[in-house]
Amino acid sequence: TLNSIASLISENPKAAEETVEKLSDLFRHSLRHSEKNTVTLAEELDLIRTYLEIEKVRLGERLRYDVTCDDRMREVEVPAMLIQPLVENSIKHGIAPAVDGGEIFVEAKEADGMCVIRVRDSGKGFQNNADPGGFSVVPEAIIAQAAIAILAPALAALVPVFAGATITVREAVNTYGLG
Repeated sequence: TLNSIASLISENPKAAEETVEKLSDLFRHSLRHSEKNTVTLAEELDLIRTYLEIEKVRLGERLRYDVTCDDRMREVEVPAMLIQPLVENSIKHGIAPAVDGGEIFVEAKEADGMCVIRVRDSGKGFQNNADPGGFSVVPEAIIAQAAIAILAPALAALVPVFAGATITVREAVNTYGLG
C-alpha cells in the first residue's frame, strides 16, 4: 500500500493524497476499536469499504467489489475486525493472482433469525485434493477459520465453491438485542 502511494505522488498527487487519507481512516478505525470487542456491522462495513478503496489503488480496474447490508442488520454488534482478514485473503488469493483480477462481494443480511455475513470472490477457489470427499485449503484460509472460531465461537462455515471462495459467518441476531 505504501509503495502504491509512493508511486502515485509523481503520477497523480491528488490520488496519493486521497489514499493517504483513506489509510489514515483505516488506522484511526483500528485504534478506536482496538479496545472494544465488538462494533456495529455498519462500522465494520465502512472499514471494509475503506480497505477496498485502498486496495483498488494498487489493483486498479482489476478489483471490482460490492458491499451490501440489510438495513436491519446495520446495528448488529460483531467482533471488531472480523471481516477485514477475510476480504484481505480474497484479494491475496483470489483477485491479485488473476491477470484480469476479479470481484469481491461482501453481503450482510438476516436469514432465519441469524445475521449472515458472506465474503465471496471470483478467484479460482479452493483446490480439491486426492480425496474426492474433501478439499484442501491454503494455511491462510485455515488461519482465517481459526480466527473466526477464536473471535466469535458461534460463527460458522467455510464453503468451497467452483469459481472463487465463499466464507459465511452466522450469528444469532437476538444475541445482540435485535431479535
